[in-house]
Amino acid sequence: WQYYAPWDQSTTEGALTFGATHICVTAGLSWATMAYSSPSFTEAHHLIKQDTKSCTIFKKPYLGCWEQLPEEDMLAIRARTPTSTGMARVLTTEDKWTKEELEIDRTQWPLLESSFGISPSGMQNAHQYLADHLGVVVEENLKGQCRKDHSCSEGIKKKLKKILYHSNMWKNKYDVVHVIQTSVDSEMSAHVLDHFNFDSLEAQTTYEFLWIIRLKEMEESEEIEELLTSKIVGKSPLNVLVVKSDQSSNVEFRNHQAIDDITEETLLYGELEMLQDYHKAAQNRTLLETTVEAYDALSKTFVEDMQSSTVRQVTESEMMDDSKSWYYRCNSRYIEWDFFTPQGYDADSGFLRIAGSDGHDCVQNAGATRVSLPDAQIPYSTEVAKIPECQVLVVRRIQSGCYIPASSNQTSTARAIIPESVEKPVSHKMDPFELEELVASDGHLRGVLRDTMNIYPATIAELHSHIRESQCSDSLLCNPAWDSEYGV
Repeated sequence: WQYYAPWDQSTTEGALTFGATHICVTAGLSWATMAYSSPSFTEAHHLIKQDTKSCTIFKKPYLGCWEQLPEEDMLAIRARTPTSTGMARVLTTEDKWTKEELEIDRTQWPLLESSFGISPSGMQNAHQYLADHLGVVVEENLKGQCRKDHSCSEGIKKKLKKILYHSNMWKNKYDVVHVIQTSVDSEMSAHVLDHFNFDSLEAQTTYEFLWIIRLKEMEESEEIEELLTSKIVGKSPLNVLVVKSDQSSNVEFRNHQAIDDITEETLLYGELEMLQDYHKAAQNRTLLETTVEAYDALSKTFVEDMQSSTVRQVTESEMMDDSKSWYYRCNSRYIEWDFFTPQGYDADSGFLRIAGSDGHDCVQNAGATRVSLPDAQIPYSTEVAKIPECQVLVVRRIQSGCYIPASSNQTSTARAIIPESVEKPVSHKMDPFELEELVASDGHLRGVLRDTMNIYPATIAELHSHIRESQCSDSLLCNPAWDSEYGV
């Protein structure tokens, strides 16, 4: 049973076709064993034919082989819908159907109830449910199937995204355009992106944003190859572009100069069509531009919270009357991971604490977002030290070029502090009381990173080890005495 019927775009029941596959399907899959046998089954149904032999090559008794049921008998029915694993054999409205297939559909419906006990009304109810919840189920399929631990092909990702976004790849339930930009300028930052930043972006509760990753002054390397193959190609459901470019992301995304560096020649991964769709949509909608460096991470709800609260903020202020308005949103406080541990603390993977300060410096913090209305006139370069705080408490009007604290949540963003050298550790000297507080806070924040940003303690330990090993080499020996003194 196919959810789609290409010859009938308004179908309420889908279509019936004859399906075939070279693997053993789960419908009706059965094991036969004698009373005193010692069976060893291949539980993964798609590997049965691959890992065992056909019973046709055996003389009885059959031992651990597989037998095909008669193909001329229709013994099972399977639903092929946008919820199916990896969209396997799921037909879409663009598939071409023959007259013979149309005749099969017509003749098989009467047999549905007599052969399988399935009423046509039941199929219509199932079809209606999927139609009513299609966006949700497709997004869940995209998240569940296209990830690092359950690969899907680029073709499957495109199918799912086409169903989800229709012709609008920039689709957003708040009717805003959200672009996140990241720059990578070394193999170390590529590794940090892979092991600290990426998982937090992929864990977002919404994927309705475009992520542009620019690789600056870098040749293709093992780290870049690892990032593309282990996290992105055929694995990530994110709307992501990976580009070889030295261009800064300071230019307003609506400006053509902001995307002139992204061409067929510089694009390592992604679709130019998607980029152009976002760029076009940004011309007449509220635009959110978030800066996330390779060593930054975001809480799972960051993107959705930023989008929803910004829309509410803009609507409730007088900005809606002035399409030239623009301002920043940023967090003053964030979780900071430091490679070095204080004296007296024996953690083997750095330590975590709440860092940051109040004031204009927050524009440089993780997740800082520039909000602009369609006709905003944003200077090409703005000195951070001169960005004032918006006086929103005095008047309902938000001035252009100022900043507003994004939230009071100190754990919605994180930043990793990567040392230039591990030879000379930063000495964090603390009295016993301060150290006790730090140890308690560090343990709590490791749980926060895991639960809210999808960054696990083992990942932090691996990152710590990689930084140390990459710098403590034959050409740069670290001091053994320092190891025991500083506990790293």
